[in-house]
Amino acid sequence: MITFKPISHYCSNDCLKKFECGNKNLNEYLVKYARQNEHKQISRTFLLLDNLTVVGYFTLATADLDIESFGPEEKKKLPNYPIPCIRIARLAVDIKYQSKGHGKYLLKEIIKKVISISSVVGVFALIVDSKNESIEFYEHFGFKSLETKDNTLALPIATLLK
Repeated sequence: MITFKPISHYCSNDCLKKFECGNKNLNEYLVKYARQNEHKQISRTFLLLDNLTVVGYFTLATADLDIESFGPEEKKKLPNYPIPCIRIARLAVDIKYQSKGHGKYLLKEIIKKVISISSVVGVFALIVDSKNESIEFYEHFGFKSLETKDNTLALPIATLLK
């Protein structure tokens, strides 16, 4: 049975250690840092589980961007101070589950959470610092590259609400 749980409600470090997405940094983050950052109020990590197996996970954190990061159209509409955003800090799917739609499912859950957050806190965009190999995945869902940041993509909340 596929379910979502915050990492704070998931106890087994042994199951976390079995997660293998093909990226050492993403694997290590899940085991060593996700809970620490949760405890320190730095980020929130959510697990996609198949019974007790971690299928994938994502981590969200707050962020801000300088107005210069945005294209000319956005710059016309934005104030000249840091623009509030939500950052997809991590998104990964275990190798055994890749290419089966789980990344898309995780992104849809992220979007639901960000829309909910945006109803109580001002948020201009959902952003991600993407790996080169993942840029096309995010662009498929409407993310656009930023002007001044390599591999950082943004999706305005106004677009999500349409």
